Amino acid sequence: DHMRKGEWKLNGESIKFAANGVLLDGQHRLNAIIEARVSVDMVVIRGLDSDVFVTIDMNRKRTAADALAIAGVPNEKLIAAAVRLILILSDEKQDFHFAYSPTEIMEWTQAYAEELHRWIQMARVLAKAHLLDPSIVIGLSYYFSQKDYDMTRRFWARLSDGMGLTNDDSVYVLRDMLTRNATSVAKVPRPFVVAMVIRAWNMWRRGEKVKNIEEFAAGVGVDNFPKVE
Repeated sequence: DHMRKGEWKLNGESIKFAANGVLLDGQHRLNAIIEARVSVDMVVIRGLDSDVFVTIDMNRKRTAADALAIAGVPNEKLIAAAVRLILILSDEKQDFHFAYSPTEIMEWTQAYAEELHRWIQMARVLAKAHLLDPSIVIGLSYYFSQKDYDMTRRFWARLSDGMGLTNDDSVYVLRDMLTRNATSVAKVPRPFVVAMVIRAWNMWRRGEKVKNIEEFAAGVGVDNFPKVE
């Protein structure tokens, strides 16, 4: 309205572009100009580094997904959540409440984005089957594939379709737990789900069978988090 009435005043706020032409700040103002169909004077700054995005407008909280979107990373919310899980598991404390900064997540994503995107299709298959949050699949695939890439693909495929599994297979037991969790009112906490998937992977990779569900889940928790084997 201010723009249509000619009441807009140049106040020093700038429209900011990265060196690659990506708009870093000022999208709402530019959209307002388009909607008002008027011309207004604004300061325009070009040639900024893309990573300065996380420092722009400090009064408004910038998320890691915001930073990835500005950098042109596809599936930014999914990748940001997956990278956060990877960082959590890389720490000795495995603190699922720790808040990694957008800069930390951005730097890690820039180094491994191609590898992470490789697992998105499989992650969506498991999410569609209501078995796992896709970010868990992508995050754990980073660790599993370092041990055995082909086995990682088979592990997720069997978890998805259940083909050829016997009831003492760790993947079968995990699949049953996740299926029941999907329809339960009280959902299993994310850290426990991640721990159970890692435990199933470790047993499946060793060829170890499950004697009973109680033993499978016993002793696994945030204070006794399994390492990927």
